[in-house]
Amino acid sequence: MKAAACCPAPDLRAIGDDVADEAIATMAKALAHPIRVQIVRILARTAGCVCGDLVEQLPVAQSTVSQHLKILKDAG
Repeated sequence: MKAAACCPAPDLRAIGDDVADEAIATMAKALAHPIRVQIVRILARTAGCVCGDLVEQLPVAQSTVSQHLKILKDAG
């Protein structure tokens, strides 16, 4: 069973190549840190959670988790 994503992935086939390239680069940059990859994995397998729930599962401080969440949110 596939877990529901918190945000639908953009359909990169429906937009121009330059825009698609920029979108892919933005997403890749957002996932360029192992903690952010772990956050995405946790969010993909849960119905939803708050920052404190993530802090309990990650080896970093709450402020660090918040910063990583901001980067992911800004990337879309």
